[in-house]
Amino acid sequence: MSNQYEKLICNATRPWTKEQIIVSTFQNLTETLRAIESLPGGIISSELESVHLSLNIFLDATYDLLSSINFFKGESERPDFWHRTRRSDFETLELRIQRGVFSATMAAMALVDHSRRFSGKYPVEFYREKVREYFSGNPLHRFVQNFRNYMTHVRIAKSNWVVKHDKQGSSVFFFLTQENLSKWDGWDIPSKSYIAENPDGVNVEEFFNDYSRMVKLFHDWFRSQVWQKHSEELREFFDCKKAYNAINVRSTWNMLIKQTFLPKKIDPYMYLDRYLSNNEIAEVLSLPFRTKQQVDRIIKFVDEYRACDGELRKSVYELFGVTE
Repeated sequence: MSNQYEKLICNATRPWTKEQIIVSTFQNLTETLRAIESLPGGIISSELESVHLSLNIFLDATYDLLSSINFFKGESERPDFWHRTRRSDFETLELRIQRGVFSATMAAMALVDHSRRFSGKYPVEFYREKVREYFSGNPLHRFVQNFRNYMTHVRIAKSNWVVKHDKQGSSVFFFLTQENLSKWDGWDIPSKSYIAENPDGVNVEEFFNDYSRMVKLFHDWFRSQVWQKHSEELREFFDCKKAYNAINVRSTWNMLIKQTFLPKKIDPYMYLDRYLSNNEIAEVLSLPFRTKQQVDRIIKFVDEYRACDGELRKSVYELFGVTE
């Protein structure tokens, strides 16, 4: 047992070779994966992915809110939408929008906290300058910050719908009115300035459109800077993870083909749409049927970890009934 344990990469000097990763994986799958994910690049990748998940939750909440507003607008054009008999539908759609405002605002500020924590551990050049450019001195961002506090500690801000008419007809807009917002005295000077700049109320759709666009731009810049600064650590991690995945995929496919597909004489062409897109299937079918050329193209599409060695390729040829 001790000799087997000594073959694990966690006990070897880095950088690890592909052969060391192969041996370690066969000795102990779980410990090998844990060692790879514990690499500096693995930790950075995991924490950066967590920030990116937070960003996607915010963007998804914003998209959901804007979709709800657009759906409300579409329904409002139906003559019966405003009838008494559809009051429950109206209230449901209105509640969906109120929930969307709350969720998007909470997600926005959670993202701020997650980003600040990550940048504290992995600082990048010009981070403070970019934060100042996009957020610190921006009345829109300061309004979002205070708006979160307002809804968390004071009351849920109701978005009031307003029908406006122009040459193109009528349309529905949702506003956070100055009357409701002014009931709280916790706004700071930039937030008050932003509210004052919108005398008819803060247009919810424009507000979240503008803010989500700004947030996305900042995080695109931030993520690229992290990749650049920690490129060597990330390269080491992803290189090791790719080797580990290749070993697992190769073992899995060898077992499935030799112990299941071939004995049961399964026709692999029946399942191409599970692994290939329509465009990829069209490209495969443009090649001579049941030939090495065609099967090699299928392997190229499916084998994302380059796991297919000579032995496995021969088994795949046999499975597809290659005739040449």
